[in-house]
Amino acid sequence: MVATPGPAEPDTESLLGLSPRAAAALAWAGAWITGGLVWWLAPEGARFTRHHARHAVWVTGGVTLLALGLWAISILTAFLVTPTAFAVVSWIATGAWVALLPFWILGLVRALLARRIYLPGLTRRIESQRAANSQLPTSNSQETS
Repeated sequence: MVATPGPAEPDTESLLGLSPRAAAALAWAGAWITGGLVWWLAPEGARFTRHHARHAVWVTGGVTLLALGLWAISILTAFLVTPTAFAVVSWIATGAWVALLPFWILGLVRALLARRIYLPGLTRRIESQRAANSQLPTSNSQETS
């Protein structure tokens, strides 16, 4: 886990009158649920808020999907393999939730301190996807023949 050293640039806009720090912390507070809502509701000018919301969705949502998938596999192993396999896969799924805790705390603290979060590999992927989506032509910019 690596965090960027400097504070984030101030946003020109925020979410529903909240400060950028409060909106970013709200994104992390409810994991992928509030992260998704903040990402969806925040205006384009709220770069800091949207940065944290995207990270909250990808980090907490990814771990949620991983844990649910592992628990589904553990249930199948209980019937198809052995109860021991069920226990092992269940503990791995629970470990995914425990491993999420430091990332969740880091994101929440960085949001409250008005600093961006940088997670190697993940941040680069999120930002490159965002850049690719912003370069897509919109219906207003397409020329009609």
